[in-house]
Order: sequence, then structure tokens, then C-alpha cells
Amino acid sequence: MPGSGLRTRRRLVRGAALMFASEVAVRALTLVSMLVVARVLGPTALGQLAIAQAVVAYANVVGDAGLTTLTQRSMVREPIRAERLVATTTSIQLALSALLVIAVLGASAVLPVDQTARHLVTVLSPLIAVQALNLFYVLQAREQFGTLAAVRTLGQIAAASLSVVLVIVTRSNTWVAVAIWTGALLADMLCFGALRDGGFRLRLPSWNVGKDLLRQGWPYLAISLLSWVLLNFDVLVIGATRSSHEVGEYTAAYRIVLIAIGLVGLVGAVAFPELVRRYRDDLSAFSRFLTALVRQSTRVGYAMVAFVAIAAPKIAFTLYGAEYRQSGFILAVLFLSVPLSYANSLMGIGLLASGRPSRLRSMMASRRAPRAKCAHVTECSSSGPRCTIDFSMLSRGSSMALAEPATPAIPHILT
Repeated sequence: MPGSGLRTRRRLVRGAALMFASEVAVRALTLVSMLVVARVLGPTALGQLAIAQAVVAYANVVGDAGLTTLTQRSMVREPIRAERLVATTTSIQLALSALLVIAVLGASAVLPVDQTARHLVTVLSPLIAVQALNLFYVLQAREQFGTLAAVRTLGQIAAASLSVVLVIVTRSNTWVAVAIWTGALLADMLCFGALRDGGFRLRLPSWNVGKDLLRQGWPYLAISLLSWVLLNFDVLVIGATRSSHEVGEYTAAYRIVLIAIGLVGLVGAVAFPELVRRYRDDLSAFSRFLTALVRQSTRVGYAMVAFVAIAAPKIAFTLYGAEYRQSGFILAVLFLSVPLSYANSLMGIGLLASGRPSRLRSMMASRRAPRAKCAHVTECSSSGPRCTIDFSMLSRGSSMALAEPATPAIPHILT
């Protein structure tokens, strides 16, 4: 119906505008906090922090158990079950987080990285439990984009401000790690308050619902693990085989690329509920909508690549200074993957919205050595059946992960 289509467009436009404003604020705060840490502490401290974040990120993915995206999708399809679904998911994730904190604390003693990086893994480990309390995906599923934008922005302001002040005063990356999970905890509290004010009440968790979620969630967990292998495994490998200084130079460039790639996440966050509905109600409309999203996003990505190819050395020097002299070359090489990452991310979101996580997992697993390119860069620097979507747009060679619409939200200090 024409009226329904117009209302849908208005809702999506309004949601996109709110999320875009929030994303701009979050990314700006991210950039400021990252630059302060990088300039004040230098490449070595930045590299140590990046290694710790990569280790904790893997624990967070396992702690999520693939349930966040599954629960969000189920909420859109069956709103009447939302409160019990969220209560059950949160209970499972809290139980897993307790086990994972113990495991991470034990593993930190034997990691093949320097002592400071091991210490930072310990300091950052509370983030695992904090992430289990994250309910951003509930606001997203309920399409409360204004509230979600405000909560994300306020949480990031707290985390970024705290990190900047502490790093200037203490000259220590330890307090940056503390600021990361402190900001995340504040955002969780704001999210709980917003949901409560909106009438959302958690019911008692259900064992039967929990068993069903765990049985259905493993493909989503596999997708998340593969995503984080593509996103962070290079940092761990470089940390184990190179100096923290070299990790810092790599991280300085890579974080800029992640900020650029993260922009497509807001498109997915706004479009995900609508994609779920369109797949349920009209496959042809779902196909057209997803195809348009992919085409427009990749065009923007190609324009960004052209600019960075020319300006990368200047960007790195202006942002970070002379200590990061190799970061410009790394930035230019890594940025080549941005358009493909945009296509991968949106196609992956389409597969998740259509309830086909196994198809997405198999395509991600088939990629061949996605980090070979990054290893080479480091070496240089140190010296549905009826749905007619063209999945061939997915690239096996992209070095970035498929962004999921409901990936647990870590405050964007250096992430």
C-alpha cells in the first residue's frame, strides 16, 4: 500500500538520521581519544593496548554465544515473546561471562606477548561481564533509534572523556583500559533505564527457551568468531611475532580503517528490522531493498579509497606525528578493502535477516588466508530459494569482517 510504504520510508529516514548523528559523535570521540592515547603514550603503549583488546574481544564473542543477533531477530518476528527472550539471553550470557573472565585471567599469564600487554588483558577483563549486560540490541529491535543514539553517545562521551583525562594525568595505558569498561557499564545502565521507562520489563528466564536459543545460536556464534578472526587475528599474530612498537604503527592505521568500515554498521542497524519484515512478507521487495543498500554503500567506499590512496601518508603524519612514519603506507593498503567490506557487511546482514546464518558461515569459512595481505604489509612497514540476490558480490579476499547488526557494543576507544 502506498501509505504504508511512505510511513516505512519516513521511519527509516528518521532512524538513519538519528543513528548517523550518533555515529558521527561516537566516531569523533573515538578519533579524539585514540589520537590523545597515540600521541601521549606512543606506538608501543598503543600496541600493547590493542593486543589486550583483541584478546578480550574473542572472549566477548564466545560470551555472546551467538544469541544477541538471534534474539534481536526473534524479537522482530515475535514481539510478544520479547521480554522472556531477552531475560533468558542475558542470563545465559552472564553465566558464560563469569567462566570466561576466569579463563582469560588464566590465559593472560601464558600469552606470547610482553608483560605489560598481559597486565592490560587482566585490567580489561571486566569488560566481558559488562558486555553480557548490554541491551542495545533491544532498543534496535524495538526501533527506538532516538533512545539508542542518545545512550550510545552519552556512554562514549563518558568513556572518551575519562580516558583522555586519565592518560594525560597518569601517562599510563592501564587507565585507558579501565575507562573502556567503565564507559560500557555506564551505557548499560542508561540503556536499562531507558527500557524501563519505555515499559519494557524482564520476565523470569525460561530453561526451555534457553535450550532453544542455544541450539539455534551456534551458527551465529560461528559467524561472530569468523568475523573476529578476520578483524583481530592479525593483531595477535603481529603481537606474538613482532614488537609492540610495530603493533602500534599497524594499529594506528587499522583503527582508521575500522572507523570507516563502522559507518556501514549504522546502515545495517537501521535497516535490519525492515529487512526481517520484508523477507517475511515480500521476497522481491527484500531483494530490491538489499541490492540498493549494497550498491550505494560500495559507491561511497570507492570514493573513499581514491581519496585515501592519495592522502594516506599525510593523514597518518597529521593525526599521529613522526613516530608513526610507517602507518601511512599500511593505511593506504588496508583501505583498499573498504568497498568490499561494505558489500560483505550488508550482504551478511541480509543473510542474518533472512534467517540463513549457515549460508553466511559457509561463505566466510571458505575465504583463503585473508590475513596474508596484512602480514605482507607488516613486513614492508618493518623494513532464500526465491530471493534473487547476487551473493557473488561477497568477496573472499576482503580482509575485514562481516559486520553484524547486533554485535556487542564495545566503547569505541581504540576499537
